[in-house]
Amino acid sequence: MNNQDKCSNLSVCHLGFALAMVHGLFFFLVAYVSTFHASLMPLVKSLELVFAGFGPGLVGGAIGFVWGFVTGYVAGGLIGFFYNLGNRYCCCNKGACQMKETRKK
Repeated sequence: MNNQDKCSNLSVCHLGFALAMVHGLFFFLVAYVSTFHASLMPLVKSLELVFAGFGPGLVGGAIGFVWGFVTGYVAGGLIGFFYNLGNRYCCCNKGACQMKETRKK
């Protein structure tokens, strides 16, 4: 068993999906709630500039959910990938992994 197997890694797909859901729901809720509260309109207007189709209401919120899901999945995947990469090359030296292994026994 090599050092990588002994150290904790994140599941890139699971982290990507979790952040995708949170980001997508945030976009949807901001779009939906902005129809009732005008205080969120500046945020919606700024997000409209970046995400095509996003806007106040249910339809804009559904489009925002898709945008949020895609961007959240990419961001979560990249975070998980770079975490695992750093875990493999930087933080998981032999002493740290051996300490984790001896604690389990």
